[in-house]
Amino acid sequence: MVQARREVKWTRRMGLRRSHLKCLSIVWFVLNFFSGIAPIHSFAQQKSGVVPPVQADIGKATRQRDKAGIRETADFDPARVEAVRNEIQSALDGLKIKMQLVETEHLLVFTDLAPAESTSIAELAEKSFISSCRFLKIGDTKSLFSTKLAVLVLEKDRFYDALQKVLFRTSFTASGSVLWRTDGESPCLLVSNLPAFAVRDPVFSNSWRDWTSRFVGTVVLLKRFPAYDAPSAVPVWLRDGFGLYASLVAKDDPELTQTYRSLIRERMQDKVRMFDFSSGQKDFYTFHVSSVVEYLLSVHGHQGFEAFILVLQKQKVARDQRVSLDLQGELGWDRETMERHWRHFAKTGQRLAR
Repeated sequence: MVQARREVKWTRRMGLRRSHLKCLSIVWFVLNFFSGIAPIHSFAQQKSGVVPPVQADIGKATRQRDKAGIRETADFDPARVEAVRNEIQSALDGLKIKMQLVETEHLLVFTDLAPAESTSIAELAEKSFISSCRFLKIGDTKSLFSTKLAVLVLEKDRFYDALQKVLFRTSFTASGSVLWRTDGESPCLLVSNLPAFAVRDPVFSNSWRDWTSRFVGTVVLLKRFPAYDAPSAVPVWLRDGFGLYASLVAKDDPELTQTYRSLIRERMQDKVRMFDFSSGQKDFYTFHVSSVVEYLLSVHGHQGFEAFILVLQKQKVARDQRVSLDLQGELGWDRETMERHWRHFAKTGQRLAR
């Protein structure tokens, strides 16, 4: 009874009648009811896969990347991924090659190695893919290829010839170790022929995971610059160097980085020239090309690196071991200054470009 009197007094002070309170109660109920619908409805859509959780952000990123001339998609089309998976598996079954599949966010990794090693290969390959995209400022990493990139790692290289003929419909390649396709509905990378133990280096070819991850980086570079997809237009040293460096960064191993620096200091001779990749000993080549790419990315940044690539397209000689262009006239880069800075950079152990 006392409580009822208090409510009456309070309503009189506020100038409210009981009918007003009923109206306010109804409004309050309706607002709360409909405010609760949106989150529940959104959650139901997310659970059903209709609306991705970051749909708004993806739309904004897509518009930004469209202005840069790069098409974006929110995710890979599951049907396309399944089609590639089935195509590879059908080829393997036809040749009676047993492989297991490890699937990552961007890759379908098939190997004929042990499960633990297969997982390790796939994990580093995925990291190499991501680091390569980061260097090239590819914001939406799923916009690069039409679907997930299939990576086949073939330890039993006696199957290489037959497998590459089925998958790529080409004749036997000269190297007999690596082949790729970046365009079309089924992008693919075939890796085999790990170097013999006696000639492996501890940084870039010590295992199948090292050997595979470097070529994942190479394929990303070639896809990003379509004009480079023709073998006659690709400077081998550049695609090698980019893949090697992307793989090194992907490993994120301080001790390995120290080994890399130490071997550069040990193997770099006085006669070595920055843009002459035949000027050093054979065992220095991988360190030479990777350190040049590292220098360009670290000192000149993404824009300078891409500008350099566009200038290199004018050279159009795939296996030329020298850069013979006028870098001063084209980019304003003084060769003598770059030479001195690069040698210091490669030897001093500066932080890897991130």
